Amino acid sequence: MNKSFTLAMAAIVAVMALAACSGSGSKLEDYVSTVNKECPADFEIGTLNSVEIVGDNVVFNYKANGEMFPVDKIKGDVDLAKDVWLMSFTADNNDKKRDFFNQIVAGGKGVKVCFAGEQQGSQFEINYSNEQVKALDLKPAAPGKQVETLVKLNKLLLPAKFDEATTLVDMNIEEGFVTYIYDIDESIVKISDMEANVFSRREMIIEGMRNVFNSTMSPAESFFKLVAVAGKGVRYQYKGNETGKNLNIDVTNTELRQLASAKSPM
Repeated sequence: MNKSFTLAMAAIVAVMALAACSGSGSKLEDYVSTVNKECPADFEIGTLNSVEIVGDNVVFNYKANGEMFPVDKIKGDVDLAKDVWLMSFTADNNDKKRDFFNQIVAGGKGVKVCFAGEQQGSQFEINYSNEQVKALDLKPAAPGKQVETLVKLNKLLLPAKFDEATTLVDMNIEEGFVTYIYDIDESIVKISDMEANVFSRREMIIEGMRNVFNSTMSPAESFFKLVAVAGKGVRYQYKGNETGKNLNIDVTNTELRQLASAKSPM
C-alpha cells in the first residue's frame, strides 16, 4: 500500500507546499482549495474526489475501492476503518500533511472521512473530533502494526475461492508467520497427495512469490515486503475437509527477505 499511495500523494503534497506560502484567505482554506485542484486522485483505498470545509469539519470525500476498502463489511469495525485510512494517509511520512492537520486543529475543526461504496446508496464515514485530530499520530505505524491491520482487512473479504478444490477461509498471525488457511475439497484433491508432492508445491509457491516481487507495485508485493520488514514469514496451511489433516508449507522470513531484495532493497 505504501508505494502506490506515496506516488499518488506526490502532486497533492506539492500543492500543499504552495498553499502554505499563499497569502489569500486562511491557511486552512488555502490548503483545502489547492488540494481540490488535484482531485480526483486515486489511491488503493479509493478515489479522493474532494476535500471541503463543512461546518465544524474538514471533509474528505472518497469513492471506495471495494477490494481494498469494502464499505459494507468494514463499517461494522470503525476502529479497523480508522487504522486503514490512517495507514494510507501517513504512508509517505510527509511534514506538509502534518502541517495541514495542525491547521485543522488550530481552526477548531474536526475531520470527517466519507466513503461512497460501489453499491448504490452504500456509504460510510469516519469521524474525528477536534481533540481526536489533535491526538492523531501522523507518522507511519510500525511494520508489525501495519501487517496486523491488513490481515484484519483481508479477513473481511473471506472466504475466497482459489480454484475448484481450494478456498481461502481465514488468515491470522501466529508463531512468527502470517498464515493463509485454506480449506481443501478432498473429493477433488487429497491432502495425502499434496503431502506426497510437498516439495514441488513449495517450489511453486516460491516461484509465485518471485513473480509477485518482479511485478510493478502490486498490492501483493507491497504486503509481502511489509511482512518481511516486520520480521515474519508466510505460512500456507491446507486443511482437508474429509480427513481433517493439515499440511503447512512455510516461507521463512529469511527466504522472504531474499526474494524481496532480489528485486530491490527494502
